[in-house]
Amino acid sequence: MPDPVPADGVQQFLENVGQLGWIALILVTMGALAGERAAGTVAIVLATPISRNFFVLAKLVSRLALLLVSVLAGAAVCLLYTELLLGAYPLPEFLAATGLYLLYGALVVAWTILMSSLVKSGIGAGGLALVPLFLIPILSLLSGRLGDFLPFGLIIAAGDIVRLRAPLRRTLDRRRSHPRADRRLRPRRPCPHPHHFLLAPPPDLLTLYPGS
Repeated sequence: MPDPVPADGVQQFLENVGQLGWIALILVTMGALAGERAAGTVAIVLATPISRNFFVLAKLVSRLALLLVSVLAGAAVCLLYTELLLGAYPLPEFLAATGLYLLYGALVVAWTILMSSLVKSGIGAGGLALVPLFLIPILSLLSGRLGDFLPFGLIIAAGDIVRLRAPLRRTLDRRRSHPRADRRLRPRRPCPHPHHFLLAPPPDLLTLYPGS
């Protein structure tokens, strides 16, 4: 079993965000509109000069801000612990993969707000929001190459950014840890003459075949 590398720590962090993170995001967002409709506070708010569009936009922006702060805080902790335990990971690749997850998380917030506006129950809105959460990855996997252009293609692209560095790093680490790695990686001495085999005298056939 190969030793863990920094890419493994980053990949585990992103997998946790893609599994527990989206479910927690739906739980936080599902009552944004449905809960207030059930409590009757929406009518009070809309009785003021605040428009419906501004009210819904405020709910959306607040959830997106929560998503941004939560993921960036987790990413900072992940980057710190990865560097302390496994080694440094390139910051551009880490920011790119995390940014793609943030875009997909914004989509999760958007459709959860939509479901919350359609029903009066927060639990019902959360149940409806779980449908695209499981359906979109299945459609992406069944669509073949077309799945790269669906929303779940953001998660696939983020995984590719992380995984493309892992095999190369593992290969280099294994070659460095091998006791004969220096001998294999050392360049061979060049031939004194590129056509030395042509200049050598032909072998004596009698010495090669003494019985003939």
